[in-house]
Amino acid sequence: MRNEYEGKVTTRDEVTADITIFRNSQNVETKTPHEVVKDAVITHTALANEAERNIGQVLLCVVRKVKNYYAFQAVTDPAVEAAAGEYFERRDGELAEAMANVPAFD
Repeated sequence: MRNEYEGKVTTRDEVTADITIFRNSQNVETKTPHEVVKDAVITHTALANEAERNIGQVLLCVVRKVKNYYAFQAVTDPAVEAAAGEYFERRDGELAEAMANVPAFD
């Protein structure tokens, strides 16, 4: 992607992703995300590179500041993994059910 900053033109990698945010323990316990951001554009180099390596996969992580840059840190708590998994299974099931009830316009 073309990028211009302070008069300098460079290129940078960008990744577009849907991001589901569990902001706190209450969101995790209720298996209800705080926010779902559709088509978010990740422009930070380290984050974009990591996201690119995980295209088509679930990336369960926390964004942390490491020294002078940001990085994804894997979530290793089994309870958080289970809660996120249950949310996604429920969401995908609801989507499949809704799509099954959509009339055909042939």
